[in-house]
Amino acid sequence: MGVLGEHPELVSNNIMKPAQEETVSPLDKLRQISKAVTEDKLQSKDPSTRMQGAVHKIVQMKDDQLVANMKREENSIQKVRETVKRLQQQLSDKEDTNRELRVTVQKQQDEIDEISMMLKTAQMQVAAWCNGPKVDHANLMESMRLYYEEKCKKLSDILAAVSAKNRAIWGPVMSTMRDINNQASELSSSTRSQ
Repeated sequence: MGVLGEHPELVSNNIMKPAQEETVSPLDKLRQISKAVTEDKLQSKDPSTRMQGAVHKIVQMKDDQLVANMKREENSIQKVRETVKRLQQQLSDKEDTNRELRVTVQKQQDEIDEISMMLKTAQMQVAAWCNGPKVDHANLMESMRLYYEEKCKKLSDILAAVSAKNRAIWGPVMSTMRDINNQASELSSSTRSQ
């Protein structure tokens, strides 16, 4: 008669009928059948059958505990993934803003350079007109060289300040992102090893 014949409550409770109104996962169906069989074995008068039932019940409890642990770890991994995704989005948004600001600053700096160059050119033309034919080209070239060296130094200082500021602002965020990624990797590897 088989396992189902010995357990009419399983058949009468519509566990084995294919078309059910409520959906029960195959794993849950298997657990229900296994539980009923285990209960019968535990109540049996045969000691070996009772031992099989006890062992089966212990294995089933361990399986249930393992499934619960895996679900808990899966939930924590999902939370970590969501946190990483959210932080990556924030980082991406901040990098986009930073890029836009750099472009704006560069445009403004280019405009300033162009105006400064026009002013310097105008000053040199005025100096040339005022001095007439006795213009000192060496002195004029030296002043231009000093001007461009000073301008280059200012740009280098600005770039170093912007770089230091970005490191100060984004350093902790990047460190946190690395820590979260490491934790996610550790969680993932610990889940696989169990």
